[in-house]
Amino acid sequence: MSLVSFPESFTPDIALADTFVRNAAAHLDGADRAADIGRHNAALHAIAIAIELLLKSHLLRVATDDRWNRRHIGHDLDKAARYAERELD
Repeated sequence: MSLVSFPESFTPDIALADTFVRNAAAHLDGADRAADIGRHNAALHAIAIAIELLLKSHLLRVATDDRWNRRHIGHDLDKAARYAERELD
């Protein structure tokens, strides 16, 4: 999988990044409740959503904007993780 370059310039979107973190926490709470009642697939799905939101929250703070994320990452967790890892290098 080839990754495109990050935007030349961007303005961190801290408000949206913080919203993503709050939404991720809510999904993790939902995952706990789902697991408690034996709905393991629902729990895993909620965890995947939380991971996506947390990775994108990081990128919104350090490298990208929401439009760029939608265009280049979508809901691809592997891509989101690779972009986040690349930003850490």
